[in-house]
Amino acid sequence: MRNFLNISRNFCKNRKGNLSIVAALALPTSLMAAFGALDYGMYTTSSQELKTAASMAALASINDAQIAYINREDVDFDNLIRNKATEVFNSRAADIKNTTLTNVEVVPEIINNKLSVEITYNAKVGSNIMGITGKDYYGVKNTQGARVAVRSYINFNFLFDVSASMGVGATHEDMVIMKEEINCAFSCHLRSERGNSTYDVAKAAGATMRIDIAREAAKKAIDVMIQASEVTDHMRVGLHLFDTVFSSHLQTSDPVSADLVSAKSKVDEYVQMRMEFGGSNMEGGLNKLVETLPTSGTGRYVDDRIEYIIVLTDGVENPQTLEATGTWYAHPDAVPNEPFKKFADHEYEYAPAASSCDTAKAKGINVFFINTEYLVPDFPQTSHNTDRFGFIEDTLHDLIPQRMAECAGRADNVFTATSPEEIITAFQEIIGEVSTPLRLY
Repeated sequence: MRNFLNISRNFCKNRKGNLSIVAALALPTSLMAAFGALDYGMYTTSSQELKTAASMAALASINDAQIAYINREDVDFDNLIRNKATEVFNSRAADIKNTTLTNVEVVPEIINNKLSVEITYNAKVGSNIMGITGKDYYGVKNTQGARVAVRSYINFNFLFDVSASMGVGATHEDMVIMKEEINCAFSCHLRSERGNSTYDVAKAAGATMRIDIAREAAKKAIDVMIQASEVTDHMRVGLHLFDTVFSSHLQTSDPVSADLVSAKSKVDEYVQMRMEFGGSNMEGGLNKLVETLPTSGTGRYVDDRIEYIIVLTDGVENPQTLEATGTWYAHPDAVPNEPFKKFADHEYEYAPAASSCDTAKAKGINVFFINTEYLVPDFPQTSHNTDRFGFIEDTLHDLIPQRMAECAGRADNVFTATSPEEIITAFQEIIGEVSTPLRLY
């Protein structure tokens, strides 16, 4: 008995071989971790190869479509993109080891000169080692896309708001000058002689009005167009004005519109504050402009041009109109929409209707807005003006860009800009919309 106890005691005290026992116990876990790392490495490699294959397929399909577009080939672009993308992706995916595609969806989109594709795929990457745990494969899902806006023949139709509100000082500093020089929040120029109006007095004193910002921005925008032009007659410029009355001063059917340098010189000549009327009816002006324009084309031919309208306005609508006799009335073409506020029989303010662009959309014409934002004067006003400005700030300010986005069909078509630099940036983005190189996204 004593010998047994001694043997047991000695056995318990003996530490030899403990490390081997621990290692033996830990070995399965260590091996599983190592094998899992190997499988994960293969999964990562396969995933990256699939992503590369999809990227190459997207680029190849859009590049082929772009070449066909430029060469004016009579092809079905949807089928061309779909077939090319599917062919390239399946071919490259077939070379990826231990990987099986389970689903591939190719979705082309063709909007005028904008060509794009999205490739969404599902795949299984086999498990070489972890299958012993019952995990036979790893799932992979991803989407790759490519797009291009192909060089196209385009007409840019500028529609300028020249109503009284565009005579507001561009900054608070400009308003101070106007207050000192003409004692008016607006350049109170109606029924004045051009060149000797209160607008001209304020301008001579160093004030910059909103109309000046819009005019200079348009000229800078044309500079951007000149730089972006790639072929003769690539882009044309139309110049149109509205307050409660629409007028067209340079149409894109006029050969001068194709000479961008000459068109730029026309901006100073035509884009001026009106000396009559006074109110604002953007919806009426926009619809009358659309009546003069053709249906937007493909942009592939010089006589099949894509039509764009660029509206520069603060978005505050008001039907008040001044007759030559000095009598105010509400212009019958103006149709107020909710919410609006009436200040007199001839005067009420409201935001543009979301339906204002419907006639343009029916012709496939893209509409962009450059919202110059109504800047409320920061010096004391009459109770009448205080009421008007309060309604603009409290009710219309946030509603106007929302209505513009609804009208244009997408928020990306609305730019808020109150300085030449901001408006130039906005127009550069618009140019980017109509001419961008092939790229992944």
